[in-house]
Amino acid sequence: MKKGRHTKRAEFHCHSLLRFRLPYCPPLYDSTQTVEQILQKCLELNIQILCITDHNSMQGYKKAKKIIRRQNLDILLIPSQEVSSINGHVLAYNIKKEIRKGLDTKEAINQIHCQGGIAVPAHPFHPFTVLKMRKAIYNFDFDAIEGYNAIAPDVCNLMAQRVAYKMGLPTIGGSDAHQIEEIGKSSLYFPESTKTASEVVKHIVSRNFSVVCNKTNLFLLVLRHIKKNFKIQKRELLAKQN
Repeated sequence: MKKGRHTKRAEFHCHSLLRFRLPYCPPLYDSTQTVEQILQKCLELNIQILCITDHNSMQGYKKAKKIIRRQNLDILLIPSQEVSSINGHVLAYNIKKEIRKGLDTKEAINQIHCQGGIAVPAHPFHPFTVLKMRKAIYNFDFDAIEGYNAIAPDVCNLMAQRVAYKMGLPTIGGSDAHQIEEIGKSSLYFPESTKTASEVVKHIVSRNFSVVCNKTNLFLLVLRHIKKNFKIQKRELLAKQN
């Protein structure tokens, strides 16, 4: 989609370095970027709305909130999380407290809604996604569908977009950035007048936003991820020795 009258840029899906291991490759950390790096990159790219969607944690959000307040940064931070439910990953936006992992998907969505937030399935057709989400997605009360994920294959994004159309839901996007180079790959754009998290939620539900998605080079992403993990773990080993 073209930006049109939407000018305020948002990153809706990224992860900070919280020492969370990749479930399918335990030696590697899930993310290699710090909260400080994410905020600096947002300033460089003129990203004014940010969602740090760490897995089953709001630690990244809480740390970013302190930095933004202390430095008076021009970034609207949306309290967010990526919840690992029984049927797959659910992005929770504008929530008040962490939602624990392992919940039934309907219960996870209910808790998100009870907190005044919106629930969105993350990359629902990605090869790494739990297959149960693909089969049961129509059974859940989602508020939107993530159909422009920068690291998901095109065919998977297309399937998600078709499901959103069939369900009559907005289609949002996010970089799903685990490395600083990936921040801003997939961006949402909102009206310039957008000032609060509540307004962001309303714009999502009413489809008052645009999406611009640039695909990530997965081969380079994997190579960088291994190299960055090696450097991080080398620094940690040296720190322990000293």
